[in-house]
Amino acid sequence: MRQGKEKAQRFIAIPKPLKLDAEHYGYWKVLIKRSIQSIDMDAWFAVEDGWMPPTTKDAKRDIVSKSRTEWIADEKTAANHNSQALSVIFGSLLRNKFTQVQGCLSAKEVWEILQVSFECTNNVKRTRLDMLASEFENLTMEAEESVDDFNGKLSSITQEAVVLGKTYKDKKMVKKFLRSLPDKFQSHKSAIDVSLNSDQLKFDQVVGMMQAYDTDKEEILNSYATYFGAIEDDDHTVEEDAQMGTIKSLILIQSDSEKEGK
Repeated sequence: MRQGKEKAQRFIAIPKPLKLDAEHYGYWKVLIKRSIQSIDMDAWFAVEDGWMPPTTKDAKRDIVSKSRTEWIADEKTAANHNSQALSVIFGSLLRNKFTQVQGCLSAKEVWEILQVSFECTNNVKRTRLDMLASEFENLTMEAEESVDDFNGKLSSITQEAVVLGKTYKDKKMVKKFLRSLPDKFQSHKSAIDVSLNSDQLKFDQVVGMMQAYDTDKEEILNSYATYFGAIEDDDHTVEEDAQMGTIKSLILIQSDSEKEGK
């Protein structure tokens, strides 16, 4: 009995969602999904599976809507999950979009209407993917831009592409990232080209290596050591030790060059 009272007194914090607009639909879609799931996974299932008001059969055996006073516990719970999802979605819509879906009873219906509205036909989706591909290829890192900021821009493009059905593999992401770096990262790009197989590197690993450059040379060595450790559990081969030696030499050369420049 006590458990039932505690459950009844449980409060749910609903996060304030991003307002939907055509330019950021992919980002909105991911954020709203996560927001609904954070409230209750069953609320998200209401979006995926749909919800209809409970029905029953009258004296003539015709199917009619149930009176709310006749709803059983499971029907009330399902209705509540649908309402939670609707609340999050409705709260993210500007007035012009809200008026298009305000009469919908189920979160699934609203979700599908918005998908048609913003994703529209395959041709429209293909056009957007082409635009993202162009942005991906043309994006470069400015000399004074931080690794974090550039990584954010690149990831934003690839994550929107994922929402639209295209996934960029680590190999392509790594090559693009390294190709886009300014000259100050040349020694570290060379270290990867000479000593590491970039085709086997994870995108996050390469980003971490370059982020370390902006802080401390020792952290850079640790980043490379972590990569080797992940492969051989700290039991490095002669070849890997030689690779680490090459990396250290390149970093020391870079350090000497910087000192001479000062």
